[in-house]
Amino acid sequence: IKLLAGLNINSFRTSINWARIFPNGDDSEPNEEGLKFYDCLIDELLKYNIEPLITISHYEMPLNIATKYNGWYNRKTIEMFTKYCKVLFERYKDKVKYWILVNQINLIHIESFNHLGIPSDCVENLLEAKYQGLHNELVACGQAIKIGKSIRSDFQIGVMSSYGIPYAETGSSEDNLAALKYSQLEYYVSDVAVNGTIPYYMYRFYEDNHLNIDITEQDLSDIKNTVDFVSISYY
Repeated sequence: IKLLAGLNINSFRTSINWARIFPNGDDSEPNEEGLKFYDCLIDELLKYNIEPLITISHYEMPLNIATKYNGWYNRKTIEMFTKYCKVLFERYKDKVKYWILVNQINLIHIESFNHLGIPSDCVENLLEAKYQGLHNELVACGQAIKIGKSIRSDFQIGVMSSYGIPYAETGSSEDNLAALKYSQLEYYVSDVAVNGTIPYYMYRFYEDNHLNIDITEQDLSDIKNTVDFVSISYY
């Protein structure tokens, strides 16, 4: 951190390990030793006038959530995640202003298990489970934003997407439409996070692929709690 300061870096993005704070995910109380580790890290950043940008979920889901609950496929994970968020928001409300809820939230195929924690051999329809899991995660993000803003209204809370531009192979309308559809599926999470609604094309995608995604009226209300920013991992 002292080296960062020497390079005149005034902001540092890092991540908190979910399993360090709630080792099993469904623990009744957070792990104080894990929190103390991040107390020291954040205090050291602030000592050198470096603004901490904290990622809350970065492919470090407690293994128990995956093996016992099937990860984000299970709605119970929403409650476990928001409880974890609340602990961090309250602990660091006077030290951290900028938060990223989920790292590269759109990676549900390349980083399927690392991200969603859904064991492929424990669900009947893996594609359906992935999109249900991502929907549940977006609902959890909406709930977490509401919790965070109730603790400090000036929190800046966002999500991160992995971004790679798809190019049509030719100038044909078919190839350009294919590139558009690819972009829609990759970045619809940003549409939800920013606009607070599920875009029409996702309902069409679910229907065309016979995916039965459980979307409740409460879900539609929760996702109306939108992000303050979208951050990009650009490769």
